Amino acid sequence: MPAQRTPLHPSLCRPVLYAGVAPELLFFEVSAVFLMLFEVGLHVATVGLSLLYALAFHPFAVYLCARDPLIAQLYVRSLRGADHYLPAPRFGSRVRAADPALPGMA
Repeated sequence: MPAQRTPLHPSLCRPVLYAGVAPELLFFEVSAVFLMLFEVGLHVATVGLSLLYALAFHPFAVYLCARDPLIAQLYVRSLRGADHYLPAPRFGSRVRAADPALPGMA
């Protein structure tokens, strides 16, 4: 029996985006706006500031996620790395193992 190729719908491969952004960025955006509104106080200035923040941050987040939908995970992963690495460790010192390219594959 010959092998059959079945087309895979693109929605099964791409990450889920809510309002055009990754869920992590949307959670950050919504929490920042709610914190500004309800922790600082419900004033005209905080409503205007939170509206300005949402209107400035959301299109930027949509732009970033349109280029790379996994940008939030990439940023968090880049924070784990050191700022610089020595070119060669001293003789006899412990060498830190490199992080795996794919999480969970260690």
